[in-house]
Amino acid sequence: MIKKRFQKIAVYLTAVLSFVICGFLYSCTNRRETGYIIEQPESIGVTCGTDSGVSENVPQDETQSVLCVYVCGNVVNPGVYEAGQNARVYELIDMAGGVSDEGCLEALNLAEYVYDGQKLYVPDYDEYAQAGMNAYTGKDEKQTGLVNINSASADELMTLPGIGRSRAEAIVEYRTANGGFAAVEDIMKVSGIKENAYSKIKDLICVR
Repeated sequence: MIKKRFQKIAVYLTAVLSFVICGFLYSCTNRRETGYIIEQPESIGVTCGTDSGVSENVPQDETQSVLCVYVCGNVVNPGVYEAGQNARVYELIDMAGGVSDEGCLEALNLAEYVYDGQKLYVPDYDEYAQAGMNAYTGKDEKQTGLVNINSASADELMTLPGIGRSRAEAIVEYRTANGGFAAVEDIMKVSGIKENAYSKIKDLICVR
């Protein structure tokens, strides 16, 4: 009885094994006939960068802030220029092609950092002499006793001789509409301020 059971199991296993072998042989034959060959994919190598561990294909960080500075006055190519953080005045002057023949670099602190939205004006030598060194070097007008006509309030402007309420308000309105004064003599462009009035205040004002 047991012997017959083992014989049946042996026959069953032989049949299963024969079926598997036949299937495998058929599959191989079919591949050769169709020319379809499955190849193992090549290993994909990851290219690493230098010791920093950053791949050369990884884009650089583009999140760095950009400063926009308006360079104008006596430069070769006035205009708005973009610069990175910690850019200095001399770099923006170089971007604008350098100063023109009349440009006065002594009026600027070339090592000073620029800031976003800044108007960087390069005066000529006459403007520098008339406005005074403190008008461009950034020295506090409170230390010099000069009134900065680009930032003074109407009340502060009224401390100047010959400047009443109406003229003070006209100065404020003019600089608001035109982006400020580039030189002290530009105050004569304000309605009501002519040569005579200017001569009384020219040594008491500055621009920054």
